[in-house]
Amino acid sequence: MLKLRAVLGSSARLRDESLAPLLAEWSGPLKRATDPADLRSILSDVDTPSLFGDPTLWLVRGSEAWLKGKAAELAPLAGAEALAGALILVAPGIDGRLPLAKALAAAHAVIDADPPWSGLKPWEAGPAAKAWVAERLAAHPAGVQRAMLCAEQLHAHAGEDADALLAAVDVLRAYADEAPITPEAVEAVVVGTAARPAYEFSSAVLAGEAAKALGLLHAGQGMEPGQAMAVLHNEVRKQIACLDAPDDAGAAELAGIKGRPNLRQARRQAQTVGRPALVRLLGGILKTQRQLRGGAEDPVLAVELLVLHARLLLAPGKR
Repeated sequence: MLKLRAVLGSSARLRDESLAPLLAEWSGPLKRATDPADLRSILSDVDTPSLFGDPTLWLVRGSEAWLKGKAAELAPLAGAEALAGALILVAPGIDGRLPLAKALAAAHAVIDADPPWSGLKPWEAGPAAKAWVAERLAAHPAGVQRAMLCAEQLHAHAGEDADALLAAVDVLRAYADEAPITPEAVEAVVVGTAARPAYEFSSAVLAGEAAKALGLLHAGQGMEPGQAMAVLHNEVRKQIACLDAPDDAGAAELAGIKGRPNLRQARRQAQTVGRPALVRLLGGILKTQRQLRGGAEDPVLAVELLVLHARLLLAPGKR
C-alpha cells in the first residue's frame, strides 16, 4: 500500500464516493483532520511504527490555501510504501505545477473524482452529464420511466454541477419512494409542487416548531419520510455552508448549489441556530437516513423522533 494517496475532484459528493472503497480496505484505526495546522505530528504518526497499536490511516481534507502551504511537507510521502501508517488526502485539486502533484501522478496515487464530463468541450459536456444522470436515476429500486427526459429536466434545473445534480436525484428518489421515477415526479420536485411543503417542513424543524413540522409531515396524503429527510439534509448542509463561507457564492459552492442564489434567509437562520447545533442536527439526520435505508420498522416514527429531538436541541439555552 502507498503511504500517500489523493482523492481529487471538484465534486464533494463524488470525492466521498471515491473515498468509500479506500476506507473499506482499511481495518485499523482511522483518524480525520481538516486543514490541520500541525501536519508534522500526523506525518510522524504515519512514519513511526507502534509496538502497542495498529497502524493508523489518516484522512486529511485540505483546502486550496492549506495545500499550497503544506505541499512541500507532503511531497516526500508520494511514491513511498506504507510501513507504519498511511494518509489519504482529499481535496478539490492540487496545482499541477507543485512537486506534490507531479510526485503523486508519477506514483499513480491519484484517484480522479471529477464527473465524467470534466474537461470535455461545452457541446460534449451536456450530453455526457445527461447520460450520467439517466444512469443514476436507473439505479432507483422501482426504476425510471423515460430516463433521458427525466435527465434532461434535471440538467435544465442544475446544469453540469455534479453536487447539485446528485442532491436533486436524492430528493427525487425519496419523493418517488416505491414508485418509478417519472417526468411528472421530476417536474414536481424541481418546479415546486413538491418543494413548498418540503421547504416549510425544513423551516419548521429548524425553527424548533415541532408541532408545525409534524403537521406538515402528516398533512393531506403526508410527506414521504425519505423525502422529508432529504430536503432537511440539504437545507442543513446549506446553512452550515453559509457559516463556513463569507459570501453566497462561496456558500453555494460548498453546498453544491448551482449559480449564485440569494442565501440571505438561510444565512440569517444559520446564525440564529449556530454551527454546533446545526452540526449535531446533521448527525441526527444522517442517523435517521441510515435507519430509513436499513428498513426502519416505522419510518414515520423515525422522522417524528428526529423532529422532537431537534426541538429540544434548538430550544433557547440548549444550542
